[in-house]
Amino acid sequence: MTVDTHKARSGVLPMAIVAMLFFVLGLATWLNGSLMPYLKQMLQLSPLQASLVLFSFYIAVTFTALPSAWLIRKVGYKNGMALGMAVMMLAGLLYIPAAQTQTFGLFLLAQLVIGAGQTLLQTAVNPYVVKIGPEETAAVRISIMGILNKTAGVVAPLVFTALIVSGFSAPADATLTPEQIDAMAASLVFPYLGLAAFLALLALAVKYSPLPELEKEEEMGSGTEQLKAVLAKPALVLGVLSLFVYVAVEVIAGDTIGLFALSLGVERYTVMTSYTMACMVVGYILGIVLIPRVLS
Repeated sequence: MTVDTHKARSGVLPMAIVAMLFFVLGLATWLNGSLMPYLKQMLQLSPLQASLVLFSFYIAVTFTALPSAWLIRKVGYKNGMALGMAVMMLAGLLYIPAAQTQTFGLFLLAQLVIGAGQTLLQTAVNPYVVKIGPEETAAVRISIMGILNKTAGVVAPLVFTALIVSGFSAPADATLTPEQIDAMAASLVFPYLGLAAFLALLALAVKYSPLPELEKEEEMGSGTEQLKAVLAKPALVLGVLSLFVYVAVEVIAGDTIGLFALSLGVERYTVMTSYTMACMVVGYILGIVLIPRVLS
């Protein structure tokens, strides 16, 4: 059922559902910081090869953003969120044969698929942040969602380490035996199976939840006309460029620290992303407190 903006703003439940989905987005995104160095050690990859794990995820984000918007216009925001999580579930299942066969190409394929699913989910859920409350407090809600996303970035590496790395004790700079490599690969299977099951249940829960459908916005002119309208707003263009640079810095800081720790021989290199994300959470909290009271 389609509802107008006023109706979409009512109720705490829509806010809770959207908050949960932002947490899931954070889990999917910031697992990369642990997975990348883990695969580097397990598959004996070069730093360049290991960076393809991150590249595969974000290249999917880059090239599926516009198709995701097109799909959401066809199926609606709510169905778009459910489909996004279904795609992420399929990615979770792909990690299982990748681990069982220790095939790097399959891991990269899984990264592409989960990146595409994450993009579809994020494209569908983002408009709800503005619509579920008064426009004048939208900035606060955006900051709260950012905190949840980064909090998931703190939690994800800790869970990854507890479920996958806890039973493995070889030094980070050691040459692994075939038995140790097999053990590292096998430890990925059940956690990713559990992740796939969780995403499947969550997709069904969102599909049949009372979260209201948003009204589809009317397209204003052709694609060329829309692009010209966007470029005519310098503040919007600069804002997009700022976000592009910010996300690049954020990803480099959060996702490569594990590789750096591995190169230094740090045993628990998979938890390093948690420290970066914890600092970012502090920054988001300061943003809520200071903007616009002190900074504007």
